[in-house]
Order: sequence, then C-alpha cells, then structure tokens
Amino acid sequence: ARNICAALGEGAVADRTCRDWFKRFREGDMSLEDRPRSGRPLETDIERLKVLIEDNP
Repeated sequence: ARNICAALGEGAVADRTCRDWFKRFREGDMSLEDRPRSGRPLETDIERLKVLIEDNP
C-alpha cells in the first residue's frame, strides 16, 4: 500500500484506502464501485419527491 501511495504522490490516495482496496481484492471483490453507506443520500430521486409532494400538498 505504501508503494502505491509513494508512486502516485503524496496526497493522491490515503494509505488506509490502499489497505482497504487490497483487503477487498484478496476477498475476491474486484468491483471499483463504492459500497452503499448509511447517512444522507448523494442524489435526490426527483420523481419520488414529486409523488411525495403531490400525495401530501
């Protein structure tokens, strides 16, 4: 992980992030997609929002 961080330059990627990637790859997860997280959604479903507003004006 440190070698990758050193090759990409300081601040390009955190050491901890590299370690997490290696762990996922060793477990067979070759996906580059982020895993779902709890908390505030990153995107708003506009159609769903319209339905909610129309159902409860």
